Amino acid sequence: MIELIISGMMTCSLFGQPIIEGGDRQCRYRCQDKSLVYQSTNPKYWCPRILHVPAPKKPLWKRKENDKSNRRSKRIP
Repeated sequence: MIELIISGMMTCSLFGQPIIEGGDRQCRYRCQDKSLVYQSTNPKYWCPRILHVPAPKKPLWKRKENDKSNRRSKRIP
């Protein structure tokens, strides 16, 4: 799990796999950040229980705040 965080990946769990009108099986996943991801496959195949997707990038202003707080904590008085 730690390797996924370091590499910028996010784990998503399967929560539904209905067959839609076009004849495809729609795999529905809920990710760690509560977002939803959809993938389609042939109806004769089952959806994988876990899907790994790239994690969304943090906004630049959040990254700067984290960098500053890390620098402050490392200073020696």
